[in-house]
Amino acid sequence: MAWPTVTISKTAVDADSDLLVNARPQLEDDIDKTNDMIEARNVASGVCGLDANVLVPEAYLRQIITPVVKTANYSVVATDAQRSFILENNITITVDDTLFSTGTWMYFKNGNLDSGNEEVTITVTGGATIEFDTSVTLRAGDAITIIRGSSRWYAMEPHRGSVSGTGYIPRRFAYFYDEIIDSSNLWTTVATDVTEDTWESVGPTGSGADNIWTALDDLPSVQGFIDVNCEASASGVTAAGEVEMSLYAREYGSSASTSDKAIAQFVGYSTNTVLPAVTGHRVIPVDSQGRFEIRWEKNANNTAVFRLALNGFWT
Repeated sequence: MAWPTVTISKTAVDADSDLLVNARPQLEDDIDKTNDMIEARNVASGVCGLDANVLVPEAYLRQIITPVVKTANYSVVATDAQRSFILENNITITVDDTLFSTGTWMYFKNGNLDSGNEEVTITVTGGATIEFDTSVTLRAGDAITIIRGSSRWYAMEPHRGSVSGTGYIPRRFAYFYDEIIDSSNLWTTVATDVTEDTWESVGPTGSGADNIWTALDDLPSVQGFIDVNCEASASGVTAAGEVEMSLYAREYGSSASTSDKAIAQFVGYSTNTVLPAVTGHRVIPVDSQGRFEIRWEKNANNTAVFRLALNGFWT
């Protein structure tokens, strides 16, 4: 139903002398037009309704701001508020926060799609900082919106550009533990806590996982990856012969088998009661609550010991 375009008439209802016989068809036509208005909400050639926050829904907005192309280092000016930029080459964009009021936003896209090493850096001067970082660096094809808050600029989640290779996921922020492995980021009782030959979940405090690893408590509430060192060793070898042990990890909620999910394995032959540890280094995907799944197995000729150490994480 389209929005009415003909003016609602009142010629037969605006004077004391008007007759009902003349007013009735005009009133009916006016009511029909009013119903057309109601039915024309959020339809083609109609009118856009507001959402629960009394704002126009994003789906109904049209991009009418022509992006400004920059090919050299540039300091934004006051008239750049609410403006989109397409950036080229390895340049630096400087934002003086004293020029802009609270709620000001700017959108930046690195237009270089032909080279993976093209980076654009956005920095803020004037006293405020960018939330999460002191600067924002865009790689080729990345895009980001920064918004002025009361005392800082907030960097919205970047839109990633094209990625070389199937199955790879780009990540912006990386955090690594600032000490050599110690008790605060080490899980030494994997084989005791997790039931053998059973997939169990692992997560931070409050995640509802089967096993709580408090080293994960510092992870932000976004889907990402953790970087871990893995160690497998055997103790109490009962007899000379083959010794096998494997530790596996997969995404939370996955149904993947163990065939390609090993993060630490040992297969060998021993006549000793002590075997050297086998170590590995793996990146494990975690969900927005910092959870993943783990499983271990061994043969009957040994007592397996597994340890995990959290090195850092990506978001």
